[in-house]
Amino acid sequence: MKPKVFTLRLDPDAGGFDDGALTEFLADKEALTVSEHFFVHEQVPTWALLVSYREVRVPGAPRRDKAPPVDWRAELPEEARPLYDALRKWCHQGCHPLR
Repeated sequence: MKPKVFTLRLDPDAGGFDDGALTEFLADKEALTVSEHFFVHEQVPTWALLVSYREVRVPGAPRRDKAPPVDWRAELPEEARPLYDALRKWCHQGCHPLR
């Protein structure tokens, strides 16, 4: 969970608060909690929002943190590889009873 603070000032010409930056920021994130505080600063009504969020993957978007795949079998000592192979085969055949 990561925090981000937004300050939204009243735009009297638009008759509301410009939440464009907030909307754009949350396009690829999931807001978990929002704490709000309303106040007047220099005679301008203002909202302060503390948003805690997490990153989410947008379908079709490239992953930014994609690490190269690891060959875990190659990382094992030679004598452990047959057991690794047997466990992978078992799992691919339906070892997950809830699936």
